[in-house]
Amino acid sequence: MATGLKSKRSAKHRGIDRLASDFAEGVADIMDGVTVTEKITAKPRRRGDTVQPAIKLTLRGAADEFRVARETIRRGLMANGVELGKEGQTFSLHDIHAAISGDVKVATARDKTASAIARERENRVAEGELITIAEHEEWQERTLLPIRQRLLALATEMAQRCNPSDPKFARDALGAWADGALSMIRKDIAGK
Repeated sequence: MATGLKSKRSAKHRGIDRLASDFAEGVADIMDGVTVTEKITAKPRRRGDTVQPAIKLTLRGAADEFRVARETIRRGLMANGVELGKEGQTFSLHDIHAAISGDVKVATARDKTASAIARERENRVAEGELITIAEHEEWQERTLLPIRQRLLALATEMAQRCNPSDPKFARDALGAWADGALSMIRKDIAGK
């Protein structure tokens, strides 16, 4: 009796295998650029699971199927370290998916980073932590220009008060001091 059960079970498994094989061949015939290989590279997830044959696509088939430019897939495959061979070479669905989604992930990450930086900048401007170049130039004119003008006028305005007996000597000394101070300030501002 145990023998009869065993043979029925084997016939059932043979039927499933034949059905899976016919299905795989049918899929390959229907989709241009897609091939199904019998080589099984993945391991079953659990004991008793069966692994389906790997689906492989050409660049043209993948581009048509996923509606993505062939060049995008080619660049993604190369970035992932997949060797590209002759025209008509097939690639696993896993490799194609990684090539396409990797490109999308990079673009998405770049967009998210750029928008986050822009939002951060807008928030800092709104909080008064950042100012525009025009606001900075206005501040320089309003604050630093009067200081510069006072330093340049120092020698002529203060010479008489500093040394009433020899204002020319005082003017020369104060002018040299003001020129030295302005030179130091320029160097500090330029960062040299």
